Amino acid sequence: MATRRLNHADRRESILEAATATFATRGFDGARTLEIAEAAGISEALLYRHFPSKQALYDAVLEHVARQQDHNFAVLQLPDPSTRGLVEALWRYLDACVNGSPDPGPSNGQRILLLSLAGDGKHARMVYERAQKIGARAFRKALEAAAREGTLERAAIDPRNGWNFLEHVGAMIASSRLAGGSSIPYAGSREKLLREAVLFCGRGLGLKDAAIEAHAPTGRAPREPVPRRGAR
Repeated sequence: MATRRLNHADRRESILEAATATFATRGFDGARTLEIAEAAGISEALLYRHFPSKQALYDAVLEHVARQQDHNFAVLQLPDPSTRGLVEALWRYLDACVNGSPDPGPSNGQRILLLSLAGDGKHARMVYERAQKIGARAFRKALEAAAREGTLERAAIDPRNGWNFLEHVGAMIASSRLAGGSSIPYAGSREKLLREAVLFCGRGLGLKDAAIEAHAPTGRAPREPVPRRGAR
């Protein structure tokens, strides 16, 4: 088999990308190292020079996708821990979930995460623990700031749970699109879905509607304008 010459780091990255796609669609038991090697354009023997076993390759894939998911969770980071920063983070995160990315990398990572949740849960637990370390503290500070600013309708829920609930909503929306298009019959356009997801999550965190609307991106109010009476 003719192989394109790459340095060690680039070859390893190429193998990880091929392995990630294969494990994401076939799971650990269904994936074959020969298939992964062929997808990476190398021999199986060369694959084993980089990874001594299928388990070692799978462990490297899990770390690889965890780093990708760190980046996804970083979208929720709050450089400005305030009501404004919180609402802007909601828009950024949910926009990424609704409109997604043409890059298959994040989608494969999401598939592997779902397989873990349906299996032994070890990888999923590690991903969510890393996510908590990335942004839960700033998330808590933003909710505390919102309380001081008077933009909460009611007492905020536990920030750790709020962070997780928000991720669950976004992840389910993103997961519904893994097969291409949405598998869930949402009402209206993607823009409508995004607006209503922001409103749903903002309200769930205790934010007042006025605060959610005040800090929406220009031209993207969370609710569609209500026609005036008599308007046609």
